[in-house]
Amino acid sequence: MTKSTGTGRILHEMSAYTNLENEYDTSVANIVTAKAINEARKDAHVTPHDVGSWAKINDIVSRGGVDIEKEKQKLNEQAKEAADQILAKISKTSETEGQGDVDIEKEKQKIF
Repeated sequence: MTKSTGTGRILHEMSAYTNLENEYDTSVANIVTAKAINEARKDAHVTPHDVGSWAKINDIVSRGGVDIEKEKQKLNEQAKEAADQILAKISKTSETEGQGDVDIEKEKQKIF
């Protein structure tokens, strides 16, 4: 048994899972992996279905093209754009109602 942790451990276990899947089938690989996880961590409560989802995601990600950081950046940009639009409307409403100017940059700092 390897003593590696982190990414190395994940790669090792994914390789072991893939070997099981190739030697037997996906169902067996899912059952054996769930059993191994639940034996190692009594609080895990991992099902063979959970293992199948984990394997599916790892397979997709390992083939490339998935960029979670890029997706996060896009969502942050969309949130900032939405906040800018809201603050612009607030500023415009404040000016038309005679409440004076709203410091947009100061309001952005409160949000971000």
